[in-house]
Amino acid sequence: MKSLKEVAEQVPVLRDMLAHRYDRIFEANRNAQLYRGVFESYAEAAASSPAPVVGYDQEGPAKMYAFLMNDVQLYDYAVLFWLQHACKSERGLRLFDYGGHVGVKYYSFSNLLGFIDSWKVCDVPAVVREGREIAKAHGAHNLSFTENFEEVGDYETLLCSGSLQYIEQPLYEKLAQLPPARRPKHVLLNLIAFTANNEPEFYTLNSIGTAFCPYKVQNQAAFTEGMAQVGYACRNSWENPGRASHVPFQHQRADFVYRGMYFCQNPQV
Repeated sequence: MKSLKEVAEQVPVLRDMLAHRYDRIFEANRNAQLYRGVFESYAEAAASSPAPVVGYDQEGPAKMYAFLMNDVQLYDYAVLFWLQHACKSERGLRLFDYGGHVGVKYYSFSNLLGFIDSWKVCDVPAVVREGREIAKAHGAHNLSFTENFEEVGDYETLLCSGSLQYIEQPLYEKLAQLPPARRPKHVLLNLIAFTANNEPEFYTLNSIGTAFCPYKVQNQAAFTEGMAQVGYACRNSWENPGRASHVPFQHQRADFVYRGMYFCQNPQV
């Protein structure tokens, strides 16, 4: 027996009806992660948004994820393993958390990492304001915030967990703008959206429940090559279990998976 999806693919009228229904669900969403459309650029994805303002630089998105601050997720353990490795080589942890929201990983990792010297989150203004208020309330004296990515040059370790898909400029381009001596030695990435079948990069529109965000799904081979061009070797990569996603009602470039990767400047470290 054919699934409803297979029937819809063969019956254009039914497909259009289901797509229209999904549009209504997507635009009214308040508590799920949904995706709509396949686009060639960040600007095209943003232009498809039902709301005039996109992204996390708003009050609603800035107040999300507090429920994750006290828990370590299954997909975090590979990151914790490589953070311990980086700390052994650096004799402490000075970490720049790019797109780290209000410091979610700082709070959830603190009980397991007793050697955090300095943890700085880089995010958009609304999130930074919220993060500073929470840090003050928690007395988190070694947690700080910035809106300036160039400050990564003061840190040995760069962490990007679940953030790169929301950032238009590729990470390796941002690192290339720094002098080689100011690039972090260790780059830890997790929950990166990659095309499932080695297809070209694309954008979609993500409904996060409080806002609509252009969402970049990268090609892993191209990403790894870009990192190599700025002096980083991939030491390890892993799949984030149970995190595959799909853009409904698309014939091509609709499926994507989430992976983590550890890069270092010297693979012998």
